[in-house]
Amino acid sequence: MSVSTSPFCAASISLDATGSGVLDGLRLGVKDVFDIAGHVTGFGSPDWQRTHAAALHNAAAVAALLAAGAKMTGITVTDEMTYSLNGENWHYGTPPNPRAPGRIPGGSSSGSVSAVASDLIDIGLGTDCGGSVRLPASYCGVYGMRPSHGRVTTAGLAPLAESFDTVGWFASSADHLKRVGTVLLGEDAAPQTPTRLVIASDLFAQLGDAERSALEPAVERLRAQFAEVIEVHVANDHQDELMLAFRTLQGAEIWAAHGAWITREQPQFGPGIAERFQGAAKIQASDTAPAQRVRDAFRLRLATILTPGTVLCLPSAPGVAPELNTPGDQLEVFRGKAMRMLCIAGMSGAPQVSVPAASVDGLPLGLSLMMAPGADQALLDFVIAHDVRDQGPGQPEINRPEVLAEVQAMFARYEHALVHNEVAVLDHLFLDSAHTLRYGVGENLYGFAQIRAFRAGRPSVGLMRDLHNTVITTFGRDSATACTEFTRESSSRIGRQTQTWIRTDAGWKVVAAHVSLMDAPLAK
Repeated sequence: MSVSTSPFCAASISLDATGSGVLDGLRLGVKDVFDIAGHVTGFGSPDWQRTHAAALHNAAAVAALLAAGAKMTGITVTDEMTYSLNGENWHYGTPPNPRAPGRIPGGSSSGSVSAVASDLIDIGLGTDCGGSVRLPASYCGVYGMRPSHGRVTTAGLAPLAESFDTVGWFASSADHLKRVGTVLLGEDAAPQTPTRLVIASDLFAQLGDAERSALEPAVERLRAQFAEVIEVHVANDHQDELMLAFRTLQGAEIWAAHGAWITREQPQFGPGIAERFQGAAKIQASDTAPAQRVRDAFRLRLATILTPGTVLCLPSAPGVAPELNTPGDQLEVFRGKAMRMLCIAGMSGAPQVSVPAASVDGLPLGLSLMMAPGADQALLDFVIAHDVRDQGPGQPEINRPEVLAEVQAMFARYEHALVHNEVAVLDHLFLDSAHTLRYGVGENLYGFAQIRAFRAGRPSVGLMRDLHNTVITTFGRDSATACTEFTRESSSRIGRQTQTWIRTDAGWKVVAAHVSLMDAPLAK
């Protein structure tokens, strides 16, 4: 299957913010399942797009984010009819996974997670029915939120399975994840303060040794935050039964929603998708009744576990992202392992956040946190307050692949903004602090205010330049340097630029920069 160079749809469009709020200046990507006024929702299927009319209104979630200040920069690719967890679309290709090159991004919200991981957007709007936000978030090393079922309106959304569908989102920082929640979730009906940690020992037991070892430091950091910590078998040793019940109920709802259209239009589905719809068509009422009893019983069980103030810790995925072009039968085995973990939220309706907590051989692996249905804001507040990500050993690891990819993307964004005089972007990339410094060729600037004033007053012409000998180095997860030489056609002198970047809750920011000129030849 082909790999796309872009996470965005070919006919992508952009929309300006319609208001101002907590999302001011943030870039938004929208999965191609949400209605955009005047645009035909593609749903990952050329046949769906061909047989449907343009939307009259923006989907409710999209409208809310635009009203809060976000700017939509594009529509993102989705798996076909969203009926996949892989991120591979037979018709449109596979969006790249910049933090695990050569591997799938996960789906079905593949384009949104790819764009966030590539720093093409700040917020990726997606959907999560069976895991289509949580699994890609783990694969691509970003934050992913699946809210309580029914908490965010699905008005204007192409459905998959109504009793499981949720509007979810991706972000590269916990701060951005929380900001979106502020807009879409409203307040919790009953505020909670986390006081007890429950570890899903049965789900961690399904991991390989490398995955358990990678996540253990993050789990230990979580343990340290609670006076009461217990381990339970969340599925009560019935993971297979629970997963099968989920697939049965989901499949029945999918066929109820789309069976008539499929029968009438005979769409051309890609491998894997066709087989899933064929399976869904065979589900009978006699199959769904016992599956519903399993769901009802599990909801009662989980309610006794997720008492007020309880945080459940579980893996986001059974492993790192599989390689591109992994044979379909192998992907199905991996998908089954993933569903045993992912169906917990689907069958219970509980909110879940995947945190980019660890890595295995440099490949991202997420850790998930869950609270009771309705405790979405409490869960996001906990994620903001307690950073469980892998901080590395005392000697920081140099050039972790996923971190290096992040800083390289930020540096490329900075360079594009510099030569095109995109002042707002440049301001956004520097830390808004009195401690931020910039030493220029002819000026020393102390504090963000002086730096911003300098940019606002400088000439907007003659900015194009060629870079040479660029070296970007990351130290641990949260700091980096970017050094480069540059030349301009208008000068025979050699420029040198050094930047220090740090990770903040609002993303990567420059905290110190130094630019100078010299007459010596370029370094070799």
